[in-house]
Amino acid sequence: TTRAPQTANDPTMAGRVLQGLRDAALRTRPIFEDASTAFAGKETHELARAYAVLTGCKYYGFVDQLSPGAVERLLPYFPRWAVMPFFSHFVAGENEQEIAPVMRRLRSSKVEGILDYAAEAKLDEDDGRSTSGAVAREYAFSSEQACELNARTFSQAISAVKNFSPMGFAALKVTALGDPALLEQASEEIRGGEKVSPGVLTSIERRLRKLARQASDLGVGVMVDAESYQHQPAIDHMCKQLQREFNLRRPIVLNTYQCYLSGSEARLALDAAVAKDLGVAFGAKLVRGAYVAEARAAGRLRGSKAETDAAYDAAAASLLEAAAAGDDVYAFLCTHNAA
Repeated sequence: TTRAPQTANDPTMAGRVLQGLRDAALRTRPIFEDASTAFAGKETHELARAYAVLTGCKYYGFVDQLSPGAVERLLPYFPRWAVMPFFSHFVAGENEQEIAPVMRRLRSSKVEGILDYAAEAKLDEDDGRSTSGAVAREYAFSSEQACELNARTFSQAISAVKNFSPMGFAALKVTALGDPALLEQASEEIRGGEKVSPGVLTSIERRLRKLARQASDLGVGVMVDAESYQHQPAIDHMCKQLQREFNLRRPIVLNTYQCYLSGSEARLALDAAVAKDLGVAFGAKLVRGAYVAEARAAGRLRGSKAETDAAYDAAAASLLEAAAAGDDVYAFLCTHNAA
């Protein structure tokens, strides 16, 4: 998380802060091309497993031919020895006891963690929106009871952050906390300039608020992940309400801004200005974006990767410049690549 020092407001301050961060990264962080630094904490069997797993991941053509959800249905039929190398490589663990040693080892290398429980809503197979290719994976809504169980898992992740990585964060998936059809309905109302109908988001808001309150009580942060375009306005609506309630002294709740969406810079600037007027800390997580198919279908995707990169850099600079000017602004920069 980046919190720029308070210095005099200067039109070149954002560029100077960004350059300072790059210089600091070169001095203190592992360099991507430096294998000896990157893998110094790895044992030989872990490197062998990583090689085997990543080699296997290159052959994804067969998986792309399967219908949505087929992998999940077939997974129980695979022998455990075939599944566990992939699980162990990509997942910290299934519970706090399994996660704890992973988090401790990361902290020993001065790396904090973001605990992320992978659960999202699944889009309709018949709605014309692809779930294959370069998009984020999504999972089906089953019941309110399942959402309560998901909320319990998020709560455990928040507690684990406090116990094992107090400077880290827990990531929240809003579509895991309620019926995505309700999120879509609320989002359509918001886009139409209407107020959200009473009761539409009640259960989701209740679960989100409970998790935010827990994080605030424990003094740890939560990041509300961005999701597909048809759900995002409702997620933004609830996230801003939580920020006004819990970001009074520090950024407990961080919302996510997808820079591949046209208009993302205006939304970021408006939200930061409103937070400043209200006197609350503004926390923003910047990403390029993962729901490409949905954004393209909605006509909101920027014209090229270069445009997205430029929007991302401008958003990062605007947040750093505001922080350097003394505003209570915090930026979490997710680059998704070595650049």
